Amino acid sequence: GIAHNITVDVPMTILDVGATVLDYAGVAPLEGMTAQSFRGLLEGTDPNKRNRTYVQSGLQSGAFTKDPFDQTYDFRLVIAELIAELDGWNSTYKYICCAGECPGSPSTVSPIDDDGMTRLLYDTINDPFDSTDLKLVYPDIAEELRQQLPTENLFTCAKPSYAKPSYAE
Repeated sequence: GIAHNITVDVPMTILDVGATVLDYAGVAPLEGMTAQSFRGLLEGTDPNKRNRTYVQSGLQSGAFTKDPFDQTYDFRLVIAELIAELDGWNSTYKYICCAGECPGSPSTVSPIDDDGMTRLLYDTINDPFDSTDLKLVYPDIAEELRQQLPTENLFTCAKPSYAKPSYAE
């Protein structure tokens, strides 16, 4: 059964509710569904065996066939809870990549990069208001999350020139 009085602090998305309902009903997920059941977490499974490590999202103002720079806004983001024992990091980070300026971003945002993209990294636990961009402080975390960004619909957030190559130590 479902465990009582527990808190689960792992990445989830509202889409996972549908997969969880299907799991309880004994029905296989539909082909192409990216949602993942969190039934095990509800039943008290060790959160280290979480259903997902990343939550991805994005928003764009126009048709998916349009170039991202030809739209009012177009961005992708990924959020990951990175557990010290498993990942070497101990917080939840959010990486955002916007074509041009990020909509609604605070005045503390780094300038737009040379390729026209804005890249941001926030620690959502210690900085819940997203006021301090950490991409230059933690370039390895930024690069790890950048690689998890959704790339559908002509959106590509290339590796920035200031990022350390993955083979470098």
